[in-house]
Amino acid sequence: MTFAELHQGPEPLVLPNAWDVPSALALVAEGFPAIGTTSFGVASSQGNPDGGRASRDANLALARALRALPVYVSVDIEDGYSDDPAEVAAYVEQLAVAGINIEDSTAERLVTPELLAAKVAEIKRRSPGLFVNARVDTYWLRQDAEPAPTLERAAAYVRAGADGVFVPGATDPALLRELAETLPVPVNTLPVPGLSVNALGRLGVRRVSTGSLPYRAALNAAVEAARAVRDGLQVPHALDYQRMQEQLTGYRDSAPVPELQVIARYQVLPGNEEQVDELLAQLTTATRSEPGNLAFAAYHGAGEIVLLERYASREAFAQHRETGHFTELVLGRIVPLLESRTVEVYDVTS
Repeated sequence: MTFAELHQGPEPLVLPNAWDVPSALALVAEGFPAIGTTSFGVASSQGNPDGGRASRDANLALARALRALPVYVSVDIEDGYSDDPAEVAAYVEQLAVAGINIEDSTAERLVTPELLAAKVAEIKRRSPGLFVNARVDTYWLRQDAEPAPTLERAAAYVRAGADGVFVPGATDPALLRELAETLPVPVNTLPVPGLSVNALGRLGVRRVSTGSLPYRAALNAAVEAARAVRDGLQVPHALDYQRMQEQLTGYRDSAPVPELQVIARYQVLPGNEEQVDELLAQLTTATRSEPGNLAFAAYHGAGEIVLLERYASREAFAQHRETGHFTELVLGRIVPLLESRTVEVYDVTS
């Protein structure tokens, strides 16, 4: 089941939000099929307020650290850390995750819907297989907090290619139902007081994110534990130290961290699409069998195929380019069927 398909189940997808590797591992152990990140948790744990673009590097580092999780990962990237759609899309490509959240506010002020729509469109152009969840901050910031402007913004982001719409702070059942009935993509909310996940599902909501709640609850639990020790009260329950050690050790040793990421873009000559797809299926199977290849996936967009590849080292990538399936399938059979081919190589660990 794909990350997008998780939004189509009988109940809304509950997406818990982690802020570091231990919190993500604890949530995975609880059986959640996907994990989000919380921009507030990431920024706050670095000593920064949320929404100020200070967590760009920390967020990227966390996304890389979570790549070996056995579940889907969606990253909260605030406003994309730039007003330039191309810069935002380039940043998103480096994340190499299943989904993102991107919001239409900067420094607690709404931006024009045209700006976020442009970012969404460029992200989808460069990463067509990514689940882009566009966040409408009208109710969260209490700016233009009315149904009409909220729906107008949401519709603009959907037209730009958004796969989902997130409206934090929206709690009115009538509004949630209207959003779900009007928009052709899954609607995402935070937990709503007085409404269970099942009740939100009956209104049409397809995803419920915990947001920064787990992070804030963890801070509260830390204070309560310290207070209990100081005041001679019953010490609260906590996760077992040895179990956490084993989780972290197992995760560290579970899979190599990719050193190199490759993004190849194929513009296929008209009439050759089916043949290229057949050859790519062969290439995918062969490349994934290479010891140094950690990931290989093909995503189809409008007239374009994007290949996302990850390798354990530069040496592994060099060896890939010497294989028969690269020289024969790619250079010998696929390239002649293309109008153009570009390849971008990124150092993941730098």
